[in-house]
Amino acid sequence: MTFLDFLNKYLYIYNMEYEKTLLDLLERVKTLEERVRTLENSQISDMESIKTGKKYRKLSNYLLASNNQSIILKFNEIESIIGFKLPESAKKYRPFWANTTTHSIALSWLSVGYETVEVNMDLQLVVFEKQE
Repeated sequence: MTFLDFLNKYLYIYNMEYEKTLLDLLERVKTLEERVRTLENSQISDMESIKTGKKYRKLSNYLLASNNQSIILKFNEIESIIGFKLPESAKKYRPFWANTTTHSIALSWLSVGYETVEVNMDLQLVVFEKQE
């Protein structure tokens, strides 16, 4: 007896139980797929809210509107754009300007396709470059 013959015989004998089990499994898969879709949508929603955080949104909008490949801004120009003073750490520590997703200000340029490529702490300026 081949495996296929065995399977056919088994399915014939236990057809009702098999169909019930199969339908139950399909319903469980459907439920799991819905849960995964819900989780994926909430993660996307969370990422969108991070990308469009309110604090530095004006800087994002400025960079996006400029559409220049490279943008040089002095720290005081950034303060004018965002409407408040940068933290003291922005003027003292180069890592403040790092391209990292753990800082809300960095998300303001990363989310619109820019990265910092140069920061001059003495001249208090930063160079943003559009990434392709």
